[in-house]
Amino acid sequence: MSQRSRHWRIHARQSRRRAACSSAGVLGLLGSVACAVSMLLVAAGVAGSAAATSMAAMTGTGTGTPGGALGGLVRIGPWLMLASVLLVTAAFALTRRPVTAVPALLAGAVLYAGMYAQASLPVMYASIAIGYTAWAVLLLRVRAGGRPWTSDHSGICPDRDTSQASPRGGTEPRGR
Repeated sequence: MSQRSRHWRIHARQSRRRAACSSAGVLGLLGSVACAVSMLLVAAGVAGSAAATSMAAMTGTGTGTPGGALGGLVRIGPWLMLASVLLVTAAFALTRRPVTAVPALLAGAVLYAGMYAQASLPVMYASIAIGYTAWAVLLLRVRAGGRPWTSDHSGICPDRDTSQASPRGGTEPRGR
């Protein structure tokens, strides 16, 4: 195998991984934000009494069937949140620091439990704040390359190899 074809294959694999990481993270974040916004709007009474009745049904304290896009989002919310948490966790698992997937999953569990497993609005608000703050801190941690709050990487997803063989053996970083 030639050096050029080997390099191309490695680059293609890293590009696919970077694209999968970014796509999973963005889709997961969008889905979870849609769930959070719909629950916050319903809690605020923006959609009217039918949607508020739906929120009561979600937490097991009442019944109701709202209509419209918000009602549909509230009905599929638990499954959408579950899929979103798994996508965000997968995105963290594909980073240079795959161990961050564990706290990302825990933060997602806090989000899910706060929105769909209990009936208290203050607990829901707190769990949304805690879950998204934890994801943001993890993102900053991964972007820093695992070192406390320094940034020498361009993104959270794996980048191409920036080292080259040294004439003395080993590797030395290449300039960018």
